Amino acid sequence: MAAIMDSIVTAACVGGSIWLLGYLDTYPMPHLSAGGLYDLGLKDIRFYCPPHVAMAVGMFNAKSVPGLYTTLAGVLIAVGVAIAVIEFGEPLLHDQPLVLRAIMVGCATLAMKLGGACFPPAAALAALFYDNAALKAMGRPYILCPGLTGTIVLIVLATVKVVLMNA
Repeated sequence: MAAIMDSIVTAACVGGSIWLLGYLDTYPMPHLSAGGLYDLGLKDIRFYCPPHVAMAVGMFNAKSVPGLYTTLAGVLIAVGVAIAVIEFGEPLLHDQPLVLRAIMVGCATLAMKLGGACFPPAAALAALFYDNAALKAMGRPYILCPGLTGTIVLIVLATVKVVLMNA
């Protein structure tokens, strides 16, 4: 019975969190966008991207808060490596997108494995940074959203779920 309850709660949390990320995308974030209190130079802050679905499934299935934070470490490592590879590799391999994407995902996976925080959807998020031309058109703030902004929302919600389910 406990497994059924956990399955139902997890499914509701995953679905609800993906809905929330989409909902957040429908409203402008005036304090964080152009002309706002903290002007990040963006037209608006985005929260949802497709890899968040796989990330939400993984995060809401975490059994402990430390396990959840290891997942977050994997995301941060993968994104950091992806940014570094894009920044340093793109000028050298600008005419070889397949090679650069493969190097980026391979380096992100290597860094996650060495860091003890391998989380496969994080590699998909890393690939999104390279593959999505609209994100790259935003300039350097593409580092923040929607990948990391949505991940922060998912981590907060998953932490609440893990704490409540373990209480």
